This record gives sequence, structure tokens and C-alpha cells, in this order.
Amino acid sequence: MIFIIFIIYILIRVYPYLLSPVPLGYDPGLYLYLWHNDLNIPWLRIIYPPLIFYIGKFLMLFSQPEQFLIPLSFVIAGLLFLSIYLYTKNLWTMFLLTISAIQYKFWWWYYIKNILAASFIFFYLYFEQKKSKFKYIFPILLPWLHQPTSIIFFMILLLQRKFKPILLFLVAFAVYYLPNYALTIAPFLQTTVSTIGVESGTFYNLKEALQLMWPYLPLTILGIYWSIKNKKNGVMTMMTVFSFLIPLLGLFLSRRFIPFFDLFAIVLAGYGAKKLFAKRKMFSIIYILITSFLAINFVYKNSEALIFTDEFNEIKKISESKNEAYVLVADNEYTPWIYGYSNRKPITPGFGEYDIYWTNEEWNQFWLSNDRKVEVELLKKLPQPLYIYLGDRQRQIKFKPEGECFSRYSWHVWEFDCDDKIESQ
Repeated sequence: MIFIIFIIYILIRVYPYLLSPVPLGYDPGLYLYLWHNDLNIPWLRIIYPPLIFYIGKFLMLFSQPEQFLIPLSFVIAGLLFLSIYLYTKNLWTMFLLTISAIQYKFWWWYYIKNILAASFIFFYLYFEQKKSKFKYIFPILLPWLHQPTSIIFFMILLLQRKFKPILLFLVAFAVYYLPNYALTIAPFLQTTVSTIGVESGTFYNLKEALQLMWPYLPLTILGIYWSIKNKKNGVMTMMTVFSFLIPLLGLFLSRRFIPFFDLFAIVLAGYGAKKLFAKRKMFSIIYILITSFLAINFVYKNSEALIFTDEFNEIKKISESKNEAYVLVADNEYTPWIYGYSNRKPITPGFGEYDIYWTNEEWNQFWLSNDRKVEVELLKKLPQPLYIYLGDRQRQIKFKPEGECFSRYSWHVWEFDCDDKIESQ
């Protein structure tokens, strides 16, 4: 039965790629840029702890990132499934993981380092159950993979009051983060302090998440009740509460903790379902049919890629433009795609190593002035050759690539080559 559940779990994630070849989520292009470069670029070091970087570099010994980018997301999703199954050995838990809208979207956004880090938590808990020394691998690796998950993991270690794993975790954390404090800890602390009490991070907010979790939240409550009554699942119960309080109070990057709240809730819901449906076979069949329908309906309605296939292919063709060219991206909606697939230098608003030519005020002038002379003078300040990408899904701006300074490179891409042509307009 577990193999059938796993096949369904994977098929749900295959479905979007039957519709479009565009990698899902917002991050794939940024991962490509990471693996084709190195961690000496400051913003990459801020966003990506080193383990995911070295995983990509290792895979590049066998294939290019463009080839393993999508398969890697399936492998990591499979590791999460395996880790939770090993820890729980509960078919109900695995079924609920499979039909979870939160976990589907967690994968859809291409949050691979988050998902891999979550699997490390459950692998650790499994090896802890087995009294295996393999458990000591994960306190060392996890701090180098994902910061928010490290907070969750450290809380688990504190709850278990196991000295050696705590020590390994702290040493691993210190080895990487203290020498890189300005680029790793400081930005995270600044974001944390500035967003206390306010939901932050890219994901569902708590209200939306609870609405998506309703098919198994009652089972979670039952699971908590029976866990307390039978003195079981203490860590899961405490972590469910802890990971719920973070988005409730707006702590850290609060929305990014919702998938962890969902995972812990699913484990407890599986425990509740196992006890509730043990002697209620007909009710369990009805429940499976209803929740399966809801899951299929959700995946059907929420599997579209963030950009259209023609835009994706067009962005890749920018790599055929003039060598050493720059690409001005008018809206951050397209930032990761240009970074990952244009093979050119992206100038994007408020992001990346090439956003050094305009101030925030000048970006606003470019977007909103509707003054051709102002727009052209701003564009002249940028390095050449220069292309401008204007996508279908970007916000409305007043800038229009009209006049002698602009020539169409492709449907959404314009080349800017002005010299002294402004006088003739």
C-alpha cells in the first residue's frame, strides 16, 4: 500500500509538467545562477547556505544544472516522503502528506532546500528512535542547509535534551555563520526584528493555510488529545504548537514556518486517524474519497507555472544576443528567469549585484514619469549593450519602448541603442 501512496504522491507532482515545461515556482532560475557561479557573490551567500550549493556542484560532475534542476525537486520530495514514513510507519500519515495542499504548494514553489532540511529533521528523529549513530550527521548538516529549519530543529534538540546533538549543531552553526556574520546572520536578524507582529515571507498566510488544512485539522486535534492521554508524540505535539505560534505572532519569516506546522500537524493527524478509523472502515473509505477529490481539484486549479511557455523560451533566446550584454528587467516578477536563463547580466529593481546604476527614485522615474527624455537619459546611464525585457505579467508601468532609440529584438525584448538619437525625436 505504501508504494501506491508514493506513486500517487509523485504523480501529483508530475502533473504540472504535463502542461508546461516551465520549471515551477519562483526560485529555479536563482538556483541555476547559484550553481553556475559561486558563493563569492554577496547576495547568493545571504540567500543560500553552502550545502545546497555544494550539492549542485557535485551533481554538475555528471550533468548540467538545466538537466537536473527539475528531477532534483522530485528526488528531494521523495526524501521527505521516505523520512516521514520511516519515522511514523503510519499509512494514514503518508496519505495525508500526499493530499496536503500545503505540501504540494511547498514543492510547487521549488523550495528545495527547505524541503530537504525538513526531511533531515525526520531522518534525525528516525535514527534517534533506532538509537543509531547516523543521527549525528544531521545536526552537522542542517545548519548549513536552511536557517529557518535550523530554528525548528534546534527546538527539537532542546526538547529532547540531548547534549551531544546540541553541541554538534552549535559547532556546525558557528563554523559557517560566525565568520560570515554580516552576510548571513545580520540580514536575517534585521528582517526578523522589522517584521515582528507582521506576516512575512513568500507563502500562504496563516488564515489561508488553516482553510487548506481543514480536511485533517480535526484529526490533528484528536491526535494531540490521544497523544497527551497516552503520553506519546510529545515532541510532535510541542513542535505543532511552536510552529503554529510563529506565524500567529508574526515571528521570524513567519509564513515560511507554515509548511512545518503542516508537517507536524499531519503526523499527529495520522496518529488520530489511525485510532479513529481502526474500527470504522466505511467512514475511512468515505473520508479517503472526499479528501482525494479535494486534493485532485486543488492540484488541477493550482498547477500553472508563473510565466507562459513562450515567455520562457524567449528569455532563453536572449543568450543569443550580443556578448556581454545587460538585460534591464522592469519588474521583479521576471528576475529569477532572467538570472537563470538569459546568460546575460540582469539589472533588476532592488535585487542582485547589477542593481548599482539607479537609485530607488530613478527606478520610480523610469516606471512612472511618462517622460521620454527622462526615460532615455536614465537608460543612457546603464552599461551597453542593453536589452529591456517587458513581460506579459508585470505590473502596469508608463514606460513604452517607442522611438528611434529602441529596436525590437523579440516580442518581449527591446534593444536600447541611442547614441545621439535623442535630438531627432
